Amino acid sequence: MISLWYVIDHVRNGAMWRDLRQMESSQDLSWREIAAPRLEELLTWSQLHVPAHRALEHSHSLDILDLLETLPIMKREDLINDPGKYTSDVLPRSVHWKCTGGSTGVLLHVLQDSRYGAANSAGSYLFFKWVGWKPTDRIQKIWGSYAEVLGDHPTVKRRLLNWLYGQPQLDANALRAGDFDRYVDVIDRTRPEIILSYVNAAESLAEYINISGRRLSYTPRGVVTAAGTLFPDWRRNIERAFGCPVFNRYASDEAGCIACARGADALYVNPSTHIVEVVDADGQRIAHGTGRILVTVLNNLSMPLIRYDTGDYATIDSAESLYPQHGWQRLESVDGRELTMLRGPDGSRFSPLLFTHLIDVVQNKGFISQYQIVQRGLEKYTIRLKLWPGLSPEEPRIRLSLDGFRHDMLAVLGSATVIEFAFVDQVEAFPSGKVPFCIVRFDEEPAHASAHD
Repeated sequence: MISLWYVIDHVRNGAMWRDLRQMESSQDLSWREIAAPRLEELLTWSQLHVPAHRALEHSHSLDILDLLETLPIMKREDLINDPGKYTSDVLPRSVHWKCTGGSTGVLLHVLQDSRYGAANSAGSYLFFKWVGWKPTDRIQKIWGSYAEVLGDHPTVKRRLLNWLYGQPQLDANALRAGDFDRYVDVIDRTRPEIILSYVNAAESLAEYINISGRRLSYTPRGVVTAAGTLFPDWRRNIERAFGCPVFNRYASDEAGCIACARGADALYVNPSTHIVEVVDADGQRIAHGTGRILVTVLNNLSMPLIRYDTGDYATIDSAESLYPQHGWQRLESVDGRELTMLRGPDGSRFSPLLFTHLIDVVQNKGFISQYQIVQRGLEKYTIRLKLWPGLSPEEPRIRLSLDGFRHDMLAVLGSATVIEFAFVDQVEAFPSGKVPFCIVRFDEEPAHASAHD
């Protein structure tokens, strides 16, 4: 039986369903056949309407890879320092700003519109179909729920949408004592065919299931993980706990759903929405190994992201696997997106993404250039903040926002938690050059600490 949400969504989001049908019917085509006309449209539009791209020259006769190589790499800093330069002079009414701190802690605002949204949602459902999803299936989300973690109840609108769409949500930002049992009970009661989860929340829940000996009374069709690196041992733990395959997904707030695995194999890039390149430190494409990800978003004309450096890393087997003559682009793994769960004194787990939302959206009033969270003890945190030039940490609006941030975090982490702010010129980088927005480095490792004490 077709669910109510399916009927309503076909009326509300007809463009998304049309995009999905087109993507499904194109799966036997090569990535070049699908992506080339979309890239041509994007570049033609950008030359006409985007200041930064008006000087670009491209030949219609060039191969898609040769064409991309003639274009400059777009850095995160470019969008931050001069967003107007990358904004179209023709914007639809549906345009809106998307705020993200990414995996680097550098705050970024990107314009997105309904055309982009429809294509991105269609790509997400295409990936669900690879798991075996059907319109009658229920999807259980273990995802960020910022209002609930701060003690608020879901709004009536949120509850209604969860019911209509068959996608109830469990919070992935804070897993406290008792939550693990409750989450297993909810999953057992609702029996979703697919579970969509932050990768670190799925691993934490799987660890609890495996250690406690609890078992689900049924077998889901698949677990889809995102928002972090899926390590091989994490995959094995999740598969053991839920008794089903794990499908890893790569996405970002500014670029959308980019790639997904079809099981335990590589991740395949959706050529209807994205083109991916992997380059070395000098911006040259690599033939194999690990390099930085450049993504071209094919459906966002409001702020085109062309050869955009995501700050993430990927591993490829060969140039032929990433740029094949037939089939779709393939990434062996996405690396460098580790989001270590933060620990509380009672065995609670907290996702670093909780901090990113509070800093990016709730408390940042335009004064934070970059931030980095360091957990130094079970109840001790240092928040490193790099302010925009010319600003002082003593300004009243800055102190007020930081007081609000501390208040919100104490409500989550506990009133005994010590939160210090350190104003820095540069945040810490790893030897590889990667700048993590979250570091777990205890001053003293707590005695007898375990995952679920």
